[in-house]
Amino acid sequence: IASTSSWPAAKGGSDANLVSHNGGTTGLSVITNEAAFNNHKCLRQSGNNTGGLRTSNQTSGYWWDGDDPFTVIMALQKDSHQSGANYGDSYFVHNVNTANANRSWSIGVYGDHTWGGEYGEMWGGIQNYFEGLEMRFSYPWRGLWMVRMSSNYDYGEISVNSGSGWKRLDMRHSGPSNLGTTFRALSIFNNSNGETGHTAIGRIAEWAYFRNKRLGGNELDAITKSWCNKFNF
Repeated sequence: IASTSSWPAAKGGSDANLVSHNGGTTGLSVITNEAAFNNHKCLRQSGNNTGGLRTSNQTSGYWWDGDDPFTVIMALQKDSHQSGANYGDSYFVHNVNTANANRSWSIGVYGDHTWGGEYGEMWGGIQNYFEGLEMRFSYPWRGLWMVRMSSNYDYGEISVNSGSGWKRLDMRHSGPSNLGTTFRALSIFNNSNGETGHTAIGRIAEWAYFRNKRLGGNELDAITKSWCNKFNF
């Protein structure tokens, strides 16, 4: 994390570097020594603001074509919830058009959301599943969050890990309808046009994206162990 407008990628080359999107840096701040992440650096979004980052490469189909497998893992802290009971906040977004949020797909700890009002969701709001797992839950929540799926949205899973192993919140086998195949960028905290309403309010210390892979086995175990040790989860 270099600044509120730049997060160079450790892997994936310059295409994976994160830069400011159309929403600018409103609400974003860099915390150099965040106690919640074992005094490692993180990027924070403080409220329902426009600020966020997107990948520098916006080529159609480069990151996802709408039906191939993918996995996202984040080390995050969720400070509150913005999207209501029926949707998830935008910790991670597949963006169709960087100048318009329509048909873009966001996924977070509490489920997912699509912009446009006609495409539906894969999980919708799963807040009750999460809070049931955590029992006497109160904000903030910190830990590892993962979404992974096979081709054509099959075995689409949202899971969390607070340091005591992965817990699956929900699994589905069909995704939102008619999202298309022209996805152009990945973004964090909100869609790459900076539209508010589903902004992720919280902190991200680390994240990784895998295309054409539903991560599991030894590779997932290695990342999990490394990040839990690094951030003292």
